[in-house]
Amino acid sequence: MRTSLNTSSVGLLITGVFASGLYMILEAVDPHGISVTAWLNIGIILSVSILSQVLINRAERAKLDLEVINQTLEEKVRERTAALEEANKLLGEEVAIRTLTEEFLRESEDKYRAIFENTGTATIIINEDKTIGLANNEFVSLSGYSVDELTGSRYWTDFFTEEAVHRILEYHRQSFTDAEASLRNLESVFIDRGNRERPVLLTVARIKGTDQCLASISDISPLREAQAQIEARDREVAARSTTVVRRGRGEGTEPAGEESTLRAAMARHGIVTYYQPFIRCVTKKIVGFEALARWKHPHEGVVSPELFLAKAEETGILADLDRQVLNQACRQIRKWQDLARTAEPLVMSVNVSPALMTAAGFDRELMDMLVESSVEPASLILEVRTQVLDGPAQGIYEAMERLARVGVRLHLDNCMVPPPNGRLTSLPVESIKIGRDLVTRMAAVNDEAHRLVAQIVSKCLSGGKQVIAVGVETVAQHVMLSDLKCPFAQGFLYGKPMERQVIDRVIEGRKKGAK
Repeated sequence: MRTSLNTSSVGLLITGVFASGLYMILEAVDPHGISVTAWLNIGIILSVSILSQVLINRAERAKLDLEVINQTLEEKVRERTAALEEANKLLGEEVAIRTLTEEFLRESEDKYRAIFENTGTATIIINEDKTIGLANNEFVSLSGYSVDELTGSRYWTDFFTEEAVHRILEYHRQSFTDAEASLRNLESVFIDRGNRERPVLLTVARIKGTDQCLASISDISPLREAQAQIEARDREVAARSTTVVRRGRGEGTEPAGEESTLRAAMARHGIVTYYQPFIRCVTKKIVGFEALARWKHPHEGVVSPELFLAKAEETGILADLDRQVLNQACRQIRKWQDLARTAEPLVMSVNVSPALMTAAGFDRELMDMLVESSVEPASLILEVRTQVLDGPAQGIYEAMERLARVGVRLHLDNCMVPPPNGRLTSLPVESIKIGRDLVTRMAAVNDEAHRLVAQIVSKCLSGGKQVIAVGVETVAQHVMLSDLKCPFAQGFLYGKPMERQVIDRVIEGRKKGAK
């Protein structure tokens, strides 16, 4: 571009000089010589040439500068266009992410609202000022108020007795400063709209990142009624057991002879082991048996354990009785495993008293039993009653830990209310057994017993524990348990406690049926 400009400039200048020279030659022909006018014209020609040259040079430079500016502008336009396209792309991604986030939040809100509404436990969300922010259907049913009457206007402490409110409020206050101090399973009295009182378990926990708390209230009045019935039955059993033992040794014998009577029955093989099957609810197939002690009394016939185990515990021989049943059960399950040869080996569960479980060296003694009977530790289940853990149970906890390390499985027996999360996670148990008295009261879907069973099943399964419902007697109960996804069940519907010879025939019959 610069070379072209210089060449054009020189050409124009040469043209001007040539024109001026030609003009001078022509003027020189005049005999009077070159006039002043001629010289003026020559000057004008040269000036015009030079001026034209300057204008042309400026025009060319302007054109060149314009081209440079255009090129720079085009580059900036391309850069801005690329930046705009990138910004549009990022904006599109941000919109997509925001849309997905909003959908996720909506789905999460719907999910947790569904859980809140269908938890099976009366649950409320408590505002900072202690009013009820939200109540689920179970709480509405428990309280007798509508959702509109409860939400935002009624204080949650209005539903509890004055004796409990002070303690409840203290825990509620602490939950905002120390999450570990949140209220866990406080037994209190709930007052509904009709001023009816009922015993409940109350749990309060702060909702993280908010000024609200979540409270769940479990109605345990059926449990208290059942406990009252059990206590009455225990008193009756205790009276009958005294009669049975005394008849075994003869009327008029002093109570000190009760221990010798039971020991004599054990020595004469009067205490025998019966076995009751438990099944998998989905298939109704037998997966194992529970070993149960029975006293074949010379005068009373087969005596239920309720009539002599209490006396065995009082006299200090329950641990020896448990050892006897445990030995028999280990040998028997080995025989049935060999006889049945199922893909999933049959298992045996045995109730073990705290006296035996905490006895020094019991874990080594148990391993010797398993080795002698050629039984894998996982084929043996030891059952501990839930009530044992309600008292000072440090020794029981330690013993359970030792036995779990041996490899045997542990079950928590006779559970009547949903176990606290802390107990579920802290105990080395594989399964929870729902108490017989609770299961047998299940008459219809959504009755109080059914709701308690549903809560136990749901809580245990979500906590990684198996569940066995004990005391199933009707097809309706089996159907309800299956609908609740209860994995295992035990009861008269599937088989009463039987002697080993009867079980032999049952297994043989199933083998033939399978063929």
